[in-house]
Amino acid sequence: MKNSLINSGKICNVFSRRDFFKLSGSMFITGLFNLYLHPVLGRIDLAPVLWRGRSDLPFIAITYDDCWLVKKLQELERLLEEHPDLRVTFFPIGGALLNTDIKDPGIWKRLYQKGHEIGYHTFNHVNPGVRSNTGMVEDYDKWYEACIKVVGDEPDVHFARPPGGSLSASFLYMCNERNLVAAMYSVSWGSTLEEAKKTMSNIHNGDIILMHPSTVTLDISYVAFPYIKSIGLRAVTMTDLYAATLEKGMGSSSCTYPINHYQFQTCSE
Repeated sequence: MKNSLINSGKICNVFSRRDFFKLSGSMFITGLFNLYLHPVLGRIDLAPVLWRGRSDLPFIAITYDDCWLVKKLQELERLLEEHPDLRVTFFPIGGALLNTDIKDPGIWKRLYQKGHEIGYHTFNHVNPGVRSNTGMVEDYDKWYEACIKVVGDEPDVHFARPPGGSLSASFLYMCNERNLVAAMYSVSWGSTLEEAKKTMSNIHNGDIILMHPSTVTLDISYVAFPYIKSIGLRAVTMTDLYAATLEKGMGSSSCTYPINHYQFQTCSE
């Protein structure tokens, strides 16, 4: 694998969307990502799902969902500039992409060009469980058009996060059709600063952290960013976390998460 994250410290954006998905697909073939379907659903082709990265690599991914509040995004942008070695992944709603870009033209282009990642989170936060396969694909395409408009180019999008954690068959079908990895999370920060501080003390290698840009989230981020570095962890994009996990080979042991009628094995101890 060229431009190895482990060896050179950077792998983000070296994959095309299709190549990235093919690499993920090869993990299924070799048995590194095992998928078990409930019998009533029958057999369908589904996309990889990532809950966390390797526990033996000192990388975590910090993610921000929805992203409606432009002033909070601007403050987060300034905070990220104070930590130039830190990268995050945004999962904005399509409507929020357009709305925030009207209020601060170029904000998403700036964030993307600084090495932060953008992933799909539906156009209007609809529950994927009520969408058909075709409807989910159309929703992604509408969201991606908005992303192109605000970034000013065709950004590399590798991940999709379902609102409410709804890993419906239609959502996974859309991921498969558009060469995306479904992105979940292992830790949620965002209730209060006090609660987040308690959770921070238990953070582990490979954790994927969920937040939403808000006053509380910014307070948490001001504390979390230096703390993460102080304990020897490196905050990277979802692509970097995932690519390093695949590069490492995952090993033979993995975590199993039951999700409704599904069980996904997509993380290694």
